[in-house]
Amino acid sequence: MRDDILTTLLTEDEAEWLCTQRSRPLSVLTRMRTLLWTEFDAERLAPHFHYIIEMDLKDIDRSIAMCERLFTSPIPPNMARHGLRSLTLWLALLPLVLAGSMPAFFVVMWVATTSYIYMGLDELGAKVEQPFKIMPLWQLCHLAQLNVEESLSSPNFKMRLDRASKTAAFPEGVPTFG
Repeated sequence: MRDDILTTLLTEDEAEWLCTQRSRPLSVLTRMRTLLWTEFDAERLAPHFHYIIEMDLKDIDRSIAMCERLFTSPIPPNMARHGLRSLTLWLALLPLVLAGSMPAFFVVMWVATTSYIYMGLDELGAKVEQPFKIMPLWQLCHLAQLNVEESLSSPNFKMRLDRASKTAAFPEGVPTFG
């Protein structure tokens, strides 16, 4: 999360605290669970709603764990080096194998075509191994930022719970499953 977004969405103290955390998503999730438990413990949240929200938070927690595993999983450099060395050796010896089976022009064309295909596959493999270091993910991040800004621009979007009002947490006609 960018710090300017945090200072827009949170109070100064909250944003400062969150900026010091190692894993901001896990910190936000922990804070949400604490607030959820506080509301449930004070009997301002029905048990079935607490359960539903907790299951959603559990799914978010699982997604965070998968993303952090992607970011922190090391790719052994020897694996990529071995693949590239094997491919280079195979492509270097390919003309010797094909030399007696077809005219020289076709050997050159065949080796060039095969080299282009397999070197391209090796490059794609490198991008798949380390997508966040090599691929331009700016567009995806920009789209996520635009989605957040759009959702926050809604005129009737409440950012915080209003405890001062005596209105019911759930309006009439909303099923309460109980």
